[in-house]
Amino acid sequence: MTAPGLDRPETGDDAVVPFTLDKLDTRGRAVRSGDALDTILSRHNYPAPVARLLGEAVVLAGLIGSSLKFEGRFIMQTQTDGPVNLIVVDF
Repeated sequence: MTAPGLDRPETGDDAVVPFTLDKLDTRGRAVRSGDALDTILSRHNYPAPVARLLGEAVVLAGLIGSSLKFEGRFIMQTQTDGPVNLIVVDF
């Protein structure tokens, strides 16, 4: 069996898949966020820039949270003086 990737049916939506590019000495994670992110964004009528920022925060929390080696919760919080002063994402 080949290693699962995002193009394989068993990965489905809302998946984080680690990958390695041996020839380039590179490792990373690919994320596919389907229904979960759509559900979050569709519950509110955010302006496009805010929805994009929230989407990026959700994806980032998923990438970081899925790489941690413990059972529990990961909470990402950012606070700025900009137009969006606080974002909290729970993984």
